[in-house]
Amino acid sequence: MNRQKEKLVVIGNGMAGSRILSEIVQKAPDKFEMTVIGSEPVSSYNRVLLSSVLQGEKELEDIKIHPNEWYEKNNINLRVGETVVQLNPDSKVLITDKGYCTEYDHLVFATGSRPFKLPIPGSQLSNVRTFRTVEDCDHLTALAKHTKKAIVIGGGLLGLEAAKGLVHLGLEVVVVHLGERIMERQLDETASSLLMEELKNQGIQFWLQKETKEILGESTVEGVRFSDGTMTKADLVIMCAGIRPNMELAKANGIKTNRAIVVNDSLQTSNPNIYAIGECAEHRGIVYGLVQPLNEQANVLAHILCGVQGHLYRGTTVSSKLKISGVHVFSAGLIEPKETMLSLTLINEIKKNYKRFIFDDDRLVGVILYGEVQNSSLLLEYIVEKQNLSDERKEQLLTMVGSVEDVVKNLKKTDLVCQCNAVSKGIIQEAISKHGAKTLEQVKVRTKASSSCGGCSSTIKAMLQTMEIGGDSFESEKETLCVCIDLSEEEVVERIIKLGLETIEEVRSTLGWMKSTGCKVCQKVLTYYVTMIHTSAFEYSKEELNVIEQKNGKFALTPEFYGGVITAEQINSVATIMKKYRVPYLRVRSDQRIELDSIEKEQLRNLYSDLNLPLRKNNDFQVQPVLMLNHFRENKEQLLQLAVELDQRLLGVNVPHTVQIGIFYLGERVNATKCDLRIDYYPHGLELSVIGQSDEENQLFYKTLKEEMLLEMILGLIHYYRMTAKYLEPLYSWLQRMGIISVREFIFDETNRSELLTQL
Repeated sequence: MNRQKEKLVVIGNGMAGSRILSEIVQKAPDKFEMTVIGSEPVSSYNRVLLSSVLQGEKELEDIKIHPNEWYEKNNINLRVGETVVQLNPDSKVLITDKGYCTEYDHLVFATGSRPFKLPIPGSQLSNVRTFRTVEDCDHLTALAKHTKKAIVIGGGLLGLEAAKGLVHLGLEVVVVHLGERIMERQLDETASSLLMEELKNQGIQFWLQKETKEILGESTVEGVRFSDGTMTKADLVIMCAGIRPNMELAKANGIKTNRAIVVNDSLQTSNPNIYAIGECAEHRGIVYGLVQPLNEQANVLAHILCGVQGHLYRGTTVSSKLKISGVHVFSAGLIEPKETMLSLTLINEIKKNYKRFIFDDDRLVGVILYGEVQNSSLLLEYIVEKQNLSDERKEQLLTMVGSVEDVVKNLKKTDLVCQCNAVSKGIIQEAISKHGAKTLEQVKVRTKASSSCGGCSSTIKAMLQTMEIGGDSFESEKETLCVCIDLSEEEVVERIIKLGLETIEEVRSTLGWMKSTGCKVCQKVLTYYVTMIHTSAFEYSKEELNVIEQKNGKFALTPEFYGGVITAEQINSVATIMKKYRVPYLRVRSDQRIELDSIEKEQLRNLYSDLNLPLRKNNDFQVQPVLMLNHFRENKEQLLQLAVELDQRLLGVNVPHTVQIGIFYLGERVNATKCDLRIDYYPHGLELSVIGQSDEENQLFYKTLKEEMLLEMILGLIHYYRMTAKYLEPLYSWLQRMGIISVREFIFDETNRSELLTQL
């Protein structure tokens, strides 16, 4: 590198740190020798979208801001998993906990904040977590597999998003909130009530005006006690009770702090060579905790560092959008009017829509939208620009609905579409017309629009659909497999079969993958389709079978016992293995299988060699071992044999989505919700049903007196499903899409069924 360049060091590689680097790379890529130091062990990612990862809508790869290659390409020294522990502002030198020492000419604090843990008894227990980082997300996902009930402390934006994610993972979730209503900083009483009612319908419980006094348990969470004397059982507690700026390093080195690191309009601290942006900075007495202000701060600071005159930070009018599937909420500015202010409200009880507009004379100073939020960007622009509105225009705001397309037409070129990243309609139009962006992802790469909260994505899609170039309109954005390829999922599968592509690498190189290694999305999808179409194309090593890594760093192993039946010889074999390898205990799982726990990693290979039992692939989606309850008083041997044969025939079979088969006696309801395919034994015969979301949605598929015919039907149905369903499409959803009559006709045909069984 050119040693004559000024040295710029950024402490913190979160959203603020990565944004200031992006701005400088765009404005003056050769001006600085840049270093960024981040405490987290991963590269920068969009923290705003962590809730989407927890809810299962996105993968970590989807929310990364910059891959490691970006830092290399732009000659940025990226140091992850390191923390600055010493700073000398006089000599302009800093040192990390890994011993890295560097000088600087300009230093930027972008250290963000950390979650606040309530200082109450029990807060140190192992199952008390926060929700702030990728590591938190991973821990919560892992804990959800072994827990049943979670308490989320805090009914703010982050608490609600965490609660929804945990519900998605199958937990019973209670949000405990000290206030009288949820999201009281962003919503008034009406909007808060509407939101809480909707979230209750989605499975979240709420306990308001509850103060958590103590978390109960010895080593892990067992319950929670409240200040009113009541208590509840729980095995997981998530604290979402606020954040605290990371300002200790600055404060220890004489830099002025208050609630955070104090900065002026140039974002300088009390030391003229040191700056601060984002959640660790306090500007004019305000500490912002949202992405929009930090992006504006990064833009201003980049101009200042690059020597561009006339740029100062004057503050940000913040807005909030809730990022929970199916819930549309927006607020900006004031939520309650002050004296002399005008408030206009409209509520539609049928559609559950609510609007509130607060005016100071002719200026809009506050907005709350629940349900219909299409006009949020335009309304925020009114607030930011302090536009004067006539009485007629004020009234029109109440009834202004319109489609997203109408909203786009009403936007001026200078109006902001993406508030988070300050991207106007004109900039997006230019990306489409001049730079050929034809998809949301391409617009995002070109302009950063929709790369933060994603709330403007529908508006951008509408622009892509309606904007005319040379007299031709864009077609609706094509739903591609992922961002690496312009082909749909169906087109990729069609080409794999037609061209005989047998490996993942062959698929990527032949079909023109944009990224040679693919992304988290296509890696899983391609693995599924290639292994399904070409069974021999992908071999599993024994270390990848039946093994689950445990929290203590050891491993759990589940041997395969067909039908859940264990012979005396197999019991002896397992006992011998346990003694030889000092496996402390085994446990009986809810699916009637046994699990050997706490196995050392170095013992696995030899243990596999000695364990003379079949093994199941530990991949994402497969047919699970058959669940058979022990309530049978007749025909038990025949049904047990059916379970054994199903397990044998379907062991290791990949399916688009996990399939659980259960065998039940006389229509019993116990554990019925666990199954996708249900076999019911009655004196008059056997019934096979595909299970929906409720009893009313269950579909009776087939009746017979013969177990062997039922076996054929199940095997045929499973293989037809895996050959025609989309990846991640559940069995019931597939049946709904295909039509039960059509599927029956195909599988009931003896020739078709015979071919399916041969292929399987």
